[in-house]
Amino acid sequence: MNIVKAKMEDSTYILSLIKQCVEVMNRRGNDQWDEYYPNMDVINDDIESGDLYILKDNHHIQGIITLNDKQEKEYLDIQWEYSEGRQLIVHRLAISPNYQGRGLGDKLMQFAEEKARELGYDSIRLDTYVKNKKAIYFYEARDYIKRGNLYFSHRKDPFIAFEKKL
Repeated sequence: MNIVKAKMEDSTYILSLIKQCVEVMNRRGNDQWDEYYPNMDVINDDIESGDLYILKDNHHIQGIITLNDKQEKEYLDIQWEYSEGRQLIVHRLAISPNYQGRGLGDKLMQFAEEKARELGYDSIRLDTYVKNKKAIYFYEARDYIKRGNLYFSHRKDPFIAFEKKL
């Protein structure tokens, strides 16, 4: 099992993994993602920028994570505790439903934290949908602190902003 940068030839498999995750999320009452987002354009942009990483075992993509320092403008409304230095932002963490419950999300977040330290970041920021109870619990268990709610114009329910000092 290893974590590597995604390549363009991985994009179809990544989109399939996302669609599978959307189905599971919707069954659980979580409409954070849908048939429009994340889409192939988002995936291709992440790959082209070198920000998308895949967790692979043999030839199976088990999970994905996007890491960069691109913050949505709504992040400006949050009272972050760690404003000094550089912040790595986690986007689009997903584990294939076929591999959930095996600690792979922890492996990807551990990778993100190690990569952030290696690249000289001082903290990590991320957000998740208020209805995504599983993700909220996951980040809290990894010592991420809630910093407030984000309100995106295209969503009626807020997202929760999280932060962790490295």
